[in-house]
Amino acid sequence: MIFLFVLSFAVMISILWESAEFAGKVAGESHKDTMTDLIAGLAGALVIASYAGLRNDLMKSGKLSIWY
Repeated sequence: MIFLFVLSFAVMISILWESAEFAGKVAGESHKDTMTDLIAGLAGALVIASYAGLRNDLMKSGKLSIWY
């Protein structure tokens, strides 16, 4: 469940950022990097969501303790 939440949140932030960047560009400027940026945002979101999901599973099983 945490995996889906983190992935959805990160992708949503990426989309909002790119939408604002796309809307803010002056007419005639290139928008070619938008799709590349969205794919990079998705890749980063997958990495962070995988880490969060793995850490959550390890904490639930007792193999990882809270560090503080």
